[in-house]
Amino acid sequence: QATAYSPGDFLTEHTDDVDGKGRVAAYVIGLTPQWRLEWGGLLVLHPQAGEAARAMVPEFNRLNIMRVPQSHSVSEVTRAAAYRRYSITGWLRRQSPEPGLERPEQQ
Repeated sequence: QATAYSPGDFLTEHTDDVDGKGRVAAYVIGLTPQWRLEWGGLLVLHPQAGEAARAMVPEFNRLNIMRVPQSHSVSEVTRAAAYRRYSITGWLRRQSPEPGLERPEQQ
């Protein structure tokens, strides 16, 4: 899916773990050239116990991949941003559905 963050936009902390979707990894491809740290819009990976948080500045044509259920968010895009923050996001999924979620047999 395509995303466009304008000044004031952000994404709250979440994991992308949705029952029955079979998501094993999430990805983000940056599409905005020359993004600057002070514009916000950082991809923030939230730590588990004993780990340090990581924040990544969006870069053009960079692919970030994270395991599901990695907790993450996008920090607020500041009013100083010269552009919208564009990206493509999606998921890598298991080949077969979760046990118990198979499609019913056709009658």
